[in-house]
Amino acid sequence: MSVVILVFLVSIYSPIYGGSSDDLEQTQISFSSQGNETSNVSGCTNISANNFNENATEDDGTCDFDLDDDGVLDYDEVDGCTNSNANNFDINATDDDGSCTYSGSENGSFRHEYWQGYIHGALIRQHEPSFVKFSPDGVFYATHHDGTIKIWTTATVSTTHAANKTISQFTGGWVVDLDWAPDGSHLAMIVTDDLSDRGWPVRWTSSVITYNLESEEFTTLGTHYYNTNYDIGYSPDGSFLGAALGNEIVVYDLLNGEKFLNYSSHDCTFLCNTYDYISWGTNSKKMTLAWNLLGFISIYDLDSQLFVNQSEVYYRAESLEFSPDGNTIAACTDDGDVALFNSTDLSMLWELSTSETNYWYQHNSACNEIAWSPDSTKFAIANDGNGNHGSSVLIYDAITSDVLDWFSVTRPYDCDGWNCASIEGLDWSPDGNKIILAADLREQGIHTWIYDANIEFIPGCTDYTAQNYDANATRMDYSCEWVEETNSDEDFVWVSDGDEENVESKNSFDLPSLDDFIPLFTLVFFIIIMIIICVVSYLNSKRKNSVVSSIANENQEDAAAEEEHADAVIPMSIEINVRELV
Repeated sequence: MSVVILVFLVSIYSPIYGGSSDDLEQTQISFSSQGNETSNVSGCTNISANNFNENATEDDGTCDFDLDDDGVLDYDEVDGCTNSNANNFDINATDDDGSCTYSGSENGSFRHEYWQGYIHGALIRQHEPSFVKFSPDGVFYATHHDGTIKIWTTATVSTTHAANKTISQFTGGWVVDLDWAPDGSHLAMIVTDDLSDRGWPVRWTSSVITYNLESEEFTTLGTHYYNTNYDIGYSPDGSFLGAALGNEIVVYDLLNGEKFLNYSSHDCTFLCNTYDYISWGTNSKKMTLAWNLLGFISIYDLDSQLFVNQSEVYYRAESLEFSPDGNTIAACTDDGDVALFNSTDLSMLWELSTSETNYWYQHNSACNEIAWSPDSTKFAIANDGNGNHGSSVLIYDAITSDVLDWFSVTRPYDCDGWNCASIEGLDWSPDGNKIILAADLREQGIHTWIYDANIEFIPGCTDYTAQNYDANATRMDYSCEWVEETNSDEDFVWVSDGDEENVESKNSFDLPSLDDFIPLFTLVFFIIIMIIICVVSYLNSKRKNSVVSSIANENQEDAAAEEEHADAVIPMSIEINVRELV
């Protein structure tokens, strides 16, 4: 009877719900299966583990308490600054949270750490296109000199004196600029023929080349002609490579190896745009260029392939560089000016104009390179051998424009730019702890400076023989002034200051400027012109007298010749009038 009732109920259920006995059976099996699964799930059952499984019923021993596998249990991890070179290094921190701050604090300065000279294979010829570039992780840095690229290990170079890798395939040419790929796997470079005996300025043929550091293979992306300047750089994501070559800018798409953009002005004859310097911001599709001839800074958009912004003022940039955060652009000129621009609208935030007053030849310091600190709060400017900032690197506060630090290679006070060292290359390490520079001539080679929080930066004249010697100064700023040496005792008073001898002058004296020599130059020039006029007049007069005398002599000689000729003539016949005789 029970079976009959059950069959009747099932027959009623099936047509109402559109199901079948099979569906019911599957439903029963499913429930049964889920019930078994719930009761037999294995996994990590420890709630403090990073892989805790709330559904697990049996612990299988897989619990992980060190998610980042750094050997420190997760519940013992401490966020903070883990870089021992940073100002705010936290000895208890186990996980770096990006809070590290580096050089440029109120009580810190850079000190000279190491000098790679000729004996270490770092030969820097005068005004050779030389550079220094840290790898993205700061483990290596690349240098170029005498047609050879060397890659040095940052941490051990001062003890090993040896390069980690040497690329000498360009001994017959010059590498005029170089950049690291963001992942450190490749180097990109611009290579030309040997320029040492071709003079400046000339137009060159150049090749854009990439080098795979692992496979040691070269790839030539393209060859370009009639170039006048060079600057190369990877986009932030490494997908593009841009080069400013003076007469053109070119961008290569590295994902397919093809030329993405070639913007040229080589057909222009007068007032042509020249594209001399390039820098990428945080946006891989926008880059900043300096139009050197027209003197404007511009932003180029790769999507629209148009210049989308331009600086409001004329600014003949000699070098420019985006800040790492992409918010500002630092620029400098060949007459010592330094400026900071807003990268959004290219409005000028501040500008410093250098007054060159200490040297009679009045050549301004010209910048060669810009390097930003990794936190975008400061940037460094490398200068050539001229002017007040010659042979020096100055670090500026990006907010206040104050000079935070100043360091240089040795140079004589009376150098005139051609026998002073020029800082040809400059870079700031990714950890903010080191600055490297390439110098030519005096102390030629690669110099490494390291940040020292215990050194206070106090600029001033550190030469105790100078009139304005500053005993408290810790860094020479080439502001020294000397008095003329005379036989009068009134001109000098030697003052003892502890163990130092200090020279103090009673009569203020500045080194003569060019303006002081103008009256003398004018007088000397006038005298020389008068002497030349007198000499020319005398010579002309003498020449006239000589000509007149020559003409007179010629007339006298002609008359004498005629008279002599008349006396020498013998008559052919004689006529006699007989009547007159009668």
